[in-house]
Amino acid sequence: MADYARRKLRWGRWLFGTLFVLIAVAYIVIWFVVTKPLIGDFVDNWLDDQRSMGYEISYSEKRVEGFPFNFELVFEDPVIVLPGNQARIEGEELRLHSRVWDFYPMLLNKWGKVQGSMPGKSRILDQNGGAHEMTMNASSRLQIAWNAEGLTGADLKLDDLSARIDGESFATEDLEFAATPSNNLTGAFDLNLSWDSIDVPQKWLVDAKTGLESAPPAAAVIASGILVGLESGEAANIPMPNALALGDRPMLFGVPLN
Repeated sequence: MADYARRKLRWGRWLFGTLFVLIAVAYIVIWFVVTKPLIGDFVDNWLDDQRSMGYEISYSEKRVEGFPFNFELVFEDPVIVLPGNQARIEGEELRLHSRVWDFYPMLLNKWGKVQGSMPGKSRILDQNGGAHEMTMNASSRLQIAWNAEGLTGADLKLDDLSARIDGESFATEDLEFAATPSNNLTGAFDLNLSWDSIDVPQKWLVDAKTGLESAPPAAAVIASGILVGLESGEAANIPMPNALALGDRPMLFGVPLN
């Protein structure tokens, strides 16, 4: 009886091990043979669509990484020119990242979540000839999530950013700007702005205060609170409930966006 029990246990282990190996091999084949080329084709079609809308996009190399649980599309030396030469963006690297369990539903138009980052040094040339430079680490990123009905959340995180914009130095640590669905208003989003430290040029603060004189009351109240935090440069957390409404008529602080 004991021998039979041991044989049964060995058989169960062997069956489980064999099944695990077969599943692992199938997953590897799907990742490298099916999905990786599919991502390449998907991105090429997307780039063609952007170019047809007037964007100029180039890069020195494109590749797919992230095995086993991620899909990460990497562009080396990306250059993006906005329609009408409104701006030219140059970087060392552009990375677009998605989890396996988010990528497949995205292809089926069910839901999706994509995270983008540009680690290293980037340079922006605006249409007025101004040159702006910034340096970001690998943990700084923009994440967007959506479903078949539209946007479900967005989160911009600048972990350690230093920049020079219009000749002025700007720096921040752990700055985060998040949009999450409102709990009490359908179709609206709560916004939240926070940072551990921030160093904003005085000229920007003066220009912002001047602009507040003609701003709508709802926007002016929120902006005034943000300016107080920017002037101190100390850690801050600024919640903005029901600040963004999407739909047929998108609005921010009660002001139409289009």
